[in-house]
Amino acid sequence: MAKDITTDVTPQVSTWVQQLKELAINNGLNCVYAIVILVVGIWFAGIFGRGLTKFMTNRKIDPTISKFVGNIIKYGIIAFVVIAALGRIGIATASFVAVLGAAGLAIGLALQGSLSNFASGVMLICFRPVKVGEYITGGGAEGTVQEISIFSTTILTVDNKVIVVPNSAILNGNIVNFSRMPERRVDMSFSVSYGADFREVKKLLTKIADSNDKIIHDDKHAYGIVVTDLAAPVMKIAVRVWVKNADYFDVLGKFTEDAKLAFDANKVAPAAVPSLNVLNSK
Repeated sequence: MAKDITTDVTPQVSTWVQQLKELAINNGLNCVYAIVILVVGIWFAGIFGRGLTKFMTNRKIDPTISKFVGNIIKYGIIAFVVIAALGRIGIATASFVAVLGAAGLAIGLALQGSLSNFASGVMLICFRPVKVGEYITGGGAEGTVQEISIFSTTILTVDNKVIVVPNSAILNGNIVNFSRMPERRVDMSFSVSYGADFREVKKLLTKIADSNDKIIHDDKHAYGIVVTDLAAPVMKIAVRVWVKNADYFDVLGKFTEDAKLAFDANKVAPAAVPSLNVLNSK
């Protein structure tokens, strides 16, 4: 009787062992294939990303954009490789992708402000309304651009102060770029009393402009000296001259100082300060 039971069980055990061997061989091969896919895929992603970055840099594309695009492509390939490797060892990648999508949506909703700054940073770098080293006003701030971070902020400096402005604030408002053009107009206003002789004042201001070698002297950039307001308590005279961009603040300060000295030396009547008398009645 025992011999019969042994005889019946032996073929079944042999079948189980054979099935286990086949399962181990198949799964083992799939694991090997998955590892090969990961190693080769990650290696290829790195090579391709660096190659793309170098190619764009050689084509004179901004280094920040080149590096950003190269990294995006690299990690996109790695994500595809990981999904392919998981599918090879039998993991349902459809549900995995769905989970990633849901997680991405949740993270995106939680980081709306940061993502807005990121998108604005991409736009600032791609379309280049401002560049590092340029003097601008934007996002409620004014200064020289020191850094444009694609992920968050633009850093400005002025008068030894550092101003950090969100990228979205700059892109969504008006940007005034004072450095993009090679020349810049200096607008100045001087107030004198109505008793002053405008013709004499104009001669003084013209002499100051003629003697300043940082002011551009040609027909295209002719400067103007005109009366702009007679309705105010004083006579307002506007002076407009053109200078190289880098000379703007030097000319503004020097011209104003020279005008004050010339007015004093030639007895130009200063503008009277309006007074207000307050009478209290009891």
